[in-house]
Amino acid sequence: MYEIPASVLRNIIQQAVQQALQSSPLAVLNVPKKTVTVYVENSLDQPVAVQILGAPSNPPTSTAPIGPSFTVNPGSADFRTLVPEQTGWTPHITVSVSCSTAPTSGSVKVMLLRIDGSSDIIVNNLAIRDTLKHDYSTDPAYISVVAW
Repeated sequence: MYEIPASVLRNIIQQAVQQALQSSPLAVLNVPKKTVTVYVENSLDQPVAVQILGAPSNPPTSTAPIGPSFTVNPGSADFRTLVPEQTGWTPHITVSVSCSTAPTSGSVKVMLLRIDGSSDIIVNNLAIRDTLKHDYSTDPAYISVVAW
């Protein structure tokens, strides 16, 4: 597992903004201040299913899915960008992660990237070795609830 430097994460966000700018010069003017990206790195030897969850408080009394779950293949990364006007908004975000086949090696890391360049770690190198659902209530040492 490798750490992605903050400069690389900022570059990812800047590239997304540049792509939007190329398709519509006015698009960047309309980027909401609360747009965030949930970035997942999967070094497990199995695919991992990720469900982004919104929460009204931290610690959450309840959570609700934000969009459909998605799968990140072994040894790869993927992301979902959340735009409140399209996805809805909650004060806090977390995730649940699970594998349909128990991994034998690797870990999963999930970060929340903000348009201002700041970031938080939601899942800190969780080494999944089962087929259970993992979230902030089952693995609080590895999975956090962060501010949107």
